[in-house]
Amino acid sequence: MEGVAFSLRHCFEAANGLPTDPVWLTGGGAENELWRQIIADVLGAPIIISNASDQGLWGASCIGRAAIAGDDPCEMAKRSQARHTNNPNMKNHAQYTQAYQRYLGILNAIKPVWDLPNIGEFSKL
Repeated sequence: MEGVAFSLRHCFEAANGLPTDPVWLTGGGAENELWRQIIADVLGAPIIISNASDQGLWGASCIGRAAIAGDDPCEMAKRSQARHTNNPNMKNHAQYTQAYQRYLGILNAIKPVWDLPNIGEFSKL
């Protein structure tokens, strides 16, 4: 669970940095209280889950309408149907930040494997 949360944090940092606003989480994993709390603690941001169960369909329809009508899909997609919020425990966030630094070190250590030209190169290691 922590590995997935660290990967999510890595994606946020690569894009725009850690979120300053609450993060909406959807899908089956969003139903797991422990996982939501781990993600909140790793990101240091509140995690909100929605009452809506059709987020993928909703997003696709907003993008379709935007393509036809020129509307902003991000504005259209906003719905306030929050069911539950997990607030981060900042003590846990500090501990996870230390563990995340180790995670980044491991990613850097295995980077040469990912840079190999093709999977056949693994047999030569």
